[in-house]
Amino acid sequence: MAHLRYKESDRLGTLADELRHLGADITVHDDGMTVRPIWLNGAALDAHEDHRLAMSFALIGLRVPGVTILGPECVSKSYPRFWEELDKLTGASSGPARTEG
Repeated sequence: MAHLRYKESDRLGTLADELRHLGADITVHDDGMTVRPIWLNGAALDAHEDHRLAMSFALIGLRVPGVTILGPECVSKSYPRFWEELDKLTGASSGPARTEG
């Protein structure tokens, strides 16, 4: 998992930082992270131009009200129709808000 620190972003560190905006209780290790169960709150999450983070945050937004994803357009790198498909599956009003960045 240490290789996750050298992709489009430091995925491990960035994921932990963004999840903390939701109130997550996370400890990051060299090769992973420990996430302790806790209720999450809505927040704006920055995808850091990383399509995998944006799509992961979208799934969180299906369960945690009030999630907004900043920079959602980055999914076009790997799945240009991701948001359209997600909206079709869930109904446009039930997913996370998105703010072009």
